[in-house]
Amino acid sequence: EGAGPVWMSAGRDIVASGTYLGQPVQVFGNAMGNGTITATGNLFIHNNANDVSRVSAGRDIIYSSFDVAGPGTLEITAGRNIQMENRASITSIGPVRAGDNRPGASLVLQAGVGAEGLDYSHFIARYLDPKNQAVSGTPLAAQPGKVVKTYDEELRAWLTLGYGFNGNEEQVRAFYAALPSAEQAVFARQVYFAELRAGGMEYADEGGPRQGSYLRGRNAIAALFPTTDVAGNTLRYDGDITLYGGAGVKTLFGGDIQMLTPGGGLVFGVEGAAPLSTS
Repeated sequence: EGAGPVWMSAGRDIVASGTYLGQPVQVFGNAMGNGTITATGNLFIHNNANDVSRVSAGRDIIYSSFDVAGPGTLEITAGRNIQMENRASITSIGPVRAGDNRPGASLVLQAGVGAEGLDYSHFIARYLDPKNQAVSGTPLAAQPGKVVKTYDEELRAWLTLGYGFNGNEEQVRAFYAALPSAEQAVFARQVYFAELRAGGMEYADEGGPRQGSYLRGRNAIAALFPTTDVAGNTLRYDGDITLYGGAGVKTLFGGDIQMLTPGGGLVFGVEGAAPLSTS
């Protein structure tokens, strides 16, 4: 139980953390004299919209349940698999304090991203520098490393809303660069999914510059999930997110759900078996 953001990290696996789905722990004779209470473990309570809890394993996260209360983000990252099957759940339960109308925490699950995780700083740098703006009227394919849109104005708005930022254009990127990497990643993922959506819309844009092409989205994917590192070593992405039965990933009072499995799959349910009403 954590009365604030929690960072839980394992070099290899996290196994059976919290309690199995539907099997809370009975606690007798608690300090408040209220008799028997139950607990599920792994309850992280956020106070601020910028709070980020991180659960990371260099290899697998297996049969582990997590709840997060309040705003912010819960990021769960596995170098290989997030294996919930029908034994675990992940829930953003929203505000727990009277009068708190902020949306509940967002949930991020990343599987198969390697022991070191993802390098969001390298990805976002491409989309914040105005010098990387592609030349209009020239095919994007002929401009490697260039982007259709930079997100400096969106970054300014995000920092103003979330951090009360008030500065000039030069200070925007400097302020962002000084944030902890976990907080930088929140905005970087927004840019990533925005580029994927824009790429899909361009594909269907009749008469547009990239009709029938997902190039813009593929470029974003390649930037976040490169096939080689800076030393030229091959990078592999291999891992799945698997859940079925009563398991689920839920945000009950606002908050996004983002799942990334760059080299694997997402399994929601088993063929021929209806999910439980509580899943």
